[in-house]
Amino acid sequence: GEPATVTHPPRVVHAVSDDGVHFTRVHGSWLEGCEPGLLHEPSTGLFHLVAPGRRLESGDLETWTPADSAFLPPPASINNPSEQPTGECYGVWRWNDWTYVVGGRTGFWMARDIRGPFWPGPAGDRPVTRPRWDIYDGAMVPQGVVIHDNRCLLVGWVVDHWWGGCLVFRELRQLADGTLALGWVPELIPSYATPAPIASEGGPARFENDEFALDAGAPDGFAAHAFTLPPGDAHLEFNFRPAPGCAAYGICLRATADYRGGRELRLDPRAREARWGTPDGGPPPRVDRPRCYAEDFALPGVENLDAAEVNVRVILRGWIIDVWINGERTILNRQHAPAGERLFVFAHSGSLRFSAPLHAPLLPPAET
Repeated sequence: GEPATVTHPPRVVHAVSDDGVHFTRVHGSWLEGCEPGLLHEPSTGLFHLVAPGRRLESGDLETWTPADSAFLPPPASINNPSEQPTGECYGVWRWNDWTYVVGGRTGFWMARDIRGPFWPGPAGDRPVTRPRWDIYDGAMVPQGVVIHDNRCLLVGWVVDHWWGGCLVFRELRQLADGTLALGWVPELIPSYATPAPIASEGGPARFENDEFALDAGAPDGFAAHAFTLPPGDAHLEFNFRPAPGCAAYGICLRATADYRGGRELRLDPRAREARWGTPDGGPPPRVDRPRCYAEDFALPGVENLDAAEVNVRVILRGWIIDVWINGERTILNRQHAPAGERLFVFAHSGSLRFSAPLHAPLLPPAET
């Protein structure tokens, strides 16, 4: 057949459906140049449309009135403020006493009311409440939705080479200050076999009192202990006990025996961040790619990495690496061509104790 005709900039139209599958257009173009977020306000009957930098209101989804021309700051990449997209995909939702607005890759804001303020404004004089961290964990264009039992999900997708990929679901947990913790959705965690310790290949770590002890030395020592990572999709679990002052620690997945080509996840208590890197025989250089591409990037605002025990769970499924840190933050990566079959646990400038890593193969999906 004929190739599809792409209309750009995108246009927003009003369509209705009885089944969520078949839609009938009832109104022409509302807005051009973006994919806006839409929120209904039951107390007033108004609909609010969130577009780049502005908010519009309507009582009938047909006639829209500009309500705030400085509703949000001009779109700028969350990782590179000099990059200013011409369009953006916005999500907006109300959960308990907070309203959240998220751009596909340009920002995350929250306020008590849909009218904001969500940012200090052009003059910098608006009082705002800032979340302790944002919700970008490597997924592209995350969107939030409240479902049954007052649960809230975040849905985005992991880039597969370029535009398009695999959907990723998160369950959000609302903290006392409105900040959102991210976790795996219990019903969607893949089934896995009984976990078993991964075989150690030997290395600098000592095994004593049912745990490994790894001493990297100071001020800039680095030590990595190797394990044989079984092939295939799997669930992994780690329990780390960093000593006070340990600068960084973490894991390196699917690397070669000489610590090259894998995916290193570095947990840095001082910087309060988790960071992906690609090693080449030692600690990788810092590379801050945009988080939305799920490659080498830093996840800021990760708290309690110096706690007495830090739990890290990993799902390896195909080319996707999905990590859940301390039941509060998630971080994604992708690896289409694994470099090797080694798993490393490492410490940098300090000492680390950790339980034997646990491995469990994922089970085939149950037939219904």
